[in-house]
Amino acid sequence: MDPNPDQADLDGDSIGDVRDDDRDGDGLKNKCDKCPDDSAEPLDRKGCPVIP
Repeated sequence: MDPNPDQADLDGDSIGDVRDDDRDGDGLKNKCDKCPDDSAEPLDRKGCPVIP
């Protein structure tokens, strides 16, 4: 396997976004996360930011 230093890693966990099952690192798997690229806090149960 060749390294790919240009691959995006949104949450900085050293797992490229293409293979990362939790791209934003909020603890919700992408398939269950309505906002898989937004880790803003606080989050609702769907993984999206709570807007006051």
